[in-house]
Amino acid sequence: MINNFKYGFKANLPISISVLAYGIVLGVICTSKSITFLQLALMNIFIFAGSSQFVIVDMITNPINLSIIIGSALLINLRYFLITASLNDFFKNSSINKKALFVHFVTDESWAVAINKKRSDLFVYLITAFFAIILERNISNISYIIVSSLIGCYVYVYINKKRSYE
Repeated sequence: MINNFKYGFKANLPISISVLAYGIVLGVICTSKSITFLQLALMNIFIFAGSSQFVIVDMITNPINLSIIIGSALLINLRYFLITASLNDFFKNSSINKKALFVHFVTDESWAVAINKKRSDLFVYLITAFFAIILERNISNISYIIVSSLIGCYVYVYINKKRSYE
């Protein structure tokens, strides 16, 4: 089991670069839409679908019906039915609760790695990949918030200094 945890983290290291880039871009958009880090972190955990997060962030700040937002997110993520169906053989004898968790833990990235490396304990691998990606997303979101705060402070000071010389 420990080996599967190690494997899950190691297998997702190359993916980390894209996850970090994604997190920074999402952080930029959330900051521009006045979405807090806590809201973003909760979205990372509960929605856990990058493409849906971009759509939801854009739609949630506009006066749009909640059912339209949820419907859009569901349509965007229909691919997960096919993704999880391709891994169904691994979970034939699992309980419905384990299958529900499994569906939540699957990402495009973890599926791509998992399908190429048929693991005996795929569930542990997917949980590890989930936590690795959540950690990477939140680190990139925090990094953006810190960097943007520093840049914002620098720009504010620069503009005010320039005005004081005029």
